[in-house]
Amino acid sequence: MVYQTISDLLPLRQHMHIIGNISLLSQHDSGNMDRIQITPSQCRGARGMVGISRKDLADKASIAERTLTDFEREARAPNKSTLFSLQAALESLGIEFLDGDGVRLRKAAGEP
Repeated sequence: MVYQTISDLLPLRQHMHIIGNISLLSQHDSGNMDRIQITPSQCRGARGMVGISRKDLADKASIAERTLTDFEREARAPNKSTLFSLQAALESLGIEFLDGDGVRLRKAAGEP
């Protein structure tokens, strides 16, 4: 199966959160964990673009608000599964991650 964005895997991630077995993702499609590219500045910018609070984003990504705060402040680097959850949550809100350090709102169908 081919995934367009990490948010395509969000239902799988939520299932893994329940059973607590991140290894299922690598067994299912190992290439997608390597596509995680979110940086602290992308996270801050994306959150601002969609107007979501840290608390609401943390809840949507199923992570602790303190983890998100520390990541955005560059006080610590979360593990890959946490970054996966953050990126997937933001993509589900319409954020597109660009090469480098950019983010933008996903274009609607038919937009140039």
